[in-house]
Amino acid sequence: MITKLLLCSDGSQQALEAASIAGDLAKRLQAEVLVVHVIDILAISAYTGPQADAAPPLGVLLEYEQDSQAKIFQHTRKVLDKAEVSYRTFPQIGSPVESILELAQEEGAGLIVMGGRGLNAWEALLLGSISQGVTHHAHCPVLIVRNNPQGFQHIVVGSDGSEHAVRALKIGAEIAKSFQANLTVLNTYDPLSPQPLVSARDVVSGEHEAHVLTAIEEQSASILQEYSLPTDVVQEAGHPSETILTYAEREGCDLIVLGGRGQGGFRRLLLGSVCDNVLRHAHCSVLVTR
Repeated sequence: MITKLLLCSDGSQQALEAASIAGDLAKRLQAEVLVVHVIDILAISAYTGPQADAAPPLGVLLEYEQDSQAKIFQHTRKVLDKAEVSYRTFPQIGSPVESILELAQEEGAGLIVMGGRGLNAWEALLLGSISQGVTHHAHCPVLIVRNNPQGFQHIVVGSDGSEHAVRALKIGAEIAKSFQANLTVLNTYDPLSPQPLVSARDVVSGEHEAHVLTAIEEQSASILQEYSLPTDVVQEAGHPSETILTYAEREGCDLIVLGGRGQGGFRRLLLGSVCDNVLRHAHCSVLVTR
């Protein structure tokens, strides 16, 4: 059960949309919202470095940023006041990713909520964004809000039967129940990938796909018993991220939920993972669980 949401705000329109969703979700879950804005001290220091001609002193720039931070909190408060939820604000100075992750851990946040936008071809090649850094390293699920959703009405959870998919289904079900949304479990069947719920001895020529679907249906039914949710379990063949993206757009889904794996230093350098591809290219909001 989520009792605290950490809302990351930078004053953008996307952040205000995220605040609206965070307020709505917090009210439905009776959770508290923790609002954080981080002044990036490294960015300010770079601006006043030796290459910056006639740059204002660091203290002046910091004071300006703190004034902007206060205005960001003011705008965010209006959204949360409208939702009638309990919240606290946390003005921070430092590295945005590290500050967000540390605060989430210290406060025991059950969900981090951030604004997001679709990336163009060039932006999709860049690593190190705040949302990507938080998503990769957070101890809890991260929700990237996109395309100004008015709540969630159709949620799709990607499942390969793994323990990560189980966690994704549980939080997807919790959010679906709170919004009374339709829930679909999508197994993206790739014959070339290992299937956690099907052993080698169960694989019969021409029947592997059916074995996988049956296993996902049984697992999902067991997990969803406590949520009393009507749920569809569907299977589509293809590359996981491409299949999830196509299905979500075709069926008008407004939230994709995926199980994320903890990634070490080398894995963080790799492009092309299912979560990364979906986060970069999804038309709707994406939630990555831990």
